[in-house]
Amino acid sequence: MSPDLQKQHEHMDAYTIIYHLHELFDEQARSKRFKVSKLLFRSRMQEGTTAAQHVLKMYGYIERLGSLDFMMDHELRIDLILHSLSESYSYFIMNYRINRIESTIPELINMLKSIELTAKKEKKDVMLVDSSKEGSKRKAKRQAKEKKKKKAKVTESASKGPCHHCCKMGH
Repeated sequence: MSPDLQKQHEHMDAYTIIYHLHELFDEQARSKRFKVSKLLFRSRMQEGTTAAQHVLKMYGYIERLGSLDFMMDHELRIDLILHSLSESYSYFIMNYRINRIESTIPELINMLKSIELTAKKEKKDVMLVDSSKEGSKRKAKRQAKEKKKKKAKVTESASKGPCHHCCKMGH
């Protein structure tokens, strides 16, 4: 407390001091609470950030609100975090809800990290699958060319007309 503020309150009882301080500083706390809650409730996971980075940022907002006497229960905290994740986490969120998983925020961060590691591995596998699909496309094109060649031979032989000896086409 600054010396000027102490002088103003030196002849007051504790209740009056607290009441007076609330009158002086409550508006500042309310303004800060509004700004931080706005950041928290509008927060969306940005492309290129990891889920862990995003959740840590949100956790910081939640802690700041707590220091400004704005308390949230644990379920609301988790719901806000899950709601703010990108669409790529929709299956994780659905699984979390269906299985009624209970976790702390640090446990949630660890779950999201493992999902990200799994997704990175799957992307490599998908790339391999995509390259094999390219190979199967080439194989299908080659087979189509061979069919055309066979049809061309049949058409070519058919254009010669029927055999004079046996009356069959193409020899």
